[in-house]
Amino acid sequence: PVGPPPVINTQPVDQTVMVGETATFTVDITSATNPTFKWYKDGVAIPSANTETYTVAAATLADAGVYSVQVRNAAGRF
Repeated sequence: PVGPPPVINTQPVDQTVMVGETATFTVDITSATNPTFKWYKDGVAIPSANTETYTVAAATLADAGVYSVQVRNAAGRF
């Protein structure tokens, strides 16, 4: 059985941090069968960013951008 598609309860929240600070983005989902996560910065996939939380440690100016996450399982993606 595939199970229901993932449901996002809480989207990641926009953040403003100073250079050198940490930014942590989290997505909260309703339990889904075998969910996978993929984080993006400005529409480009971030390598190895595949959990419900993504952290930018010691942010630099190059880390500024729009972050988003895609959650999926065999039933669909969101």
